[in-house]
Amino acid sequence: MGYWLLAGRQGVSSPLSTIHLHFLKGTLGMKQSTINWAVLRECGHEPLQFYWFRSAVKLFNSILNTNSDTLRRVVQADLNLQPRSSACWTAQLLSAYQGLRGCELYVQAVQTGHAITMQEFTADLKQA
Repeated sequence: MGYWLLAGRQGVSSPLSTIHLHFLKGTLGMKQSTINWAVLRECGHEPLQFYWFRSAVKLFNSILNTNSDTLRRVVQADLNLQPRSSACWTAQLLSAYQGLRGCELYVQAVQTGHAITMQEFTADLKQA
């Protein structure tokens, strides 16, 4: 699904990021050895992990506001499974928060079923 992108803060090293950067460098006529961060900034892009992570938090927030009892039960079951399995969605989301300034706040929000403020989260993500 792309969850492996969430915790990829060691740089732009995913296969999709590599293809994206290769395209950008070719389009701009840059050498492939050009520093990746410079290319992303020149194009006004963030690393793909940024977009994936932000989308995952938006999904979580929208699930909290759903009218579907079934979806709420699925999320609650996933939250209950999280302490026992690192493969569930909630565990991977909580693990991805590690290293962010507001990590404790985000983990607590997920565990208690409260929405995460997107402005604060996005600013925190850009600083990480």
